[in-house]
Amino acid sequence: METLILTILLLSMVPAIEARVPTIYFVCSGQWLLIPLAVLLNFFGTVVFVSVIDRTSISARVNRFMEKKTGSKRQKIKKWFDKYGNAAMFMVIGLPSTGVGSYSGAFLGRVLGLKGRIFYASILLGIIVSLIPAVLIGLGINVLGVTCPKTF
Repeated sequence: METLILTILLLSMVPAIEARVPTIYFVCSGQWLLIPLAVLLNFFGTVVFVSVIDRTSISARVNRFMEKKTGSKRQKIKKWFDKYGNAAMFMVIGLPSTGVGSYSGAFLGRVLGLKGRIFYASILLGIIVSLIPAVLIGLGINVLGVTCPKTF
């Protein structure tokens, strides 16, 4: 049983799965206290991912590519993103309908120049808000045709 729980917790660090799938499992199996650990592991994985992006200068390369493609429109977008970027990133990560998770949201934010404590707080809050549908599914509420299996 401990191996299963450890495996599920480590799935929190996998892009696309993130903390959503482990949260459904933990709610369905009644192990609510493990949900914060899944969130922290997802956040830790995202922070490591961002540090790898910074060290490899991928964001600078993508930024140069975007400058070539957008031209003069870039200044208008950059001005808006400098002002509202962290809030936009929080919304993109937190809303499950966007299909963007913490890894891709962090990549997008870093490419567009977001940094600092507010950047990381937006990621963490986005992860937490994105778990609301997972908790509802775990509680047996039908969300988009998905419900919690009765056997765990």
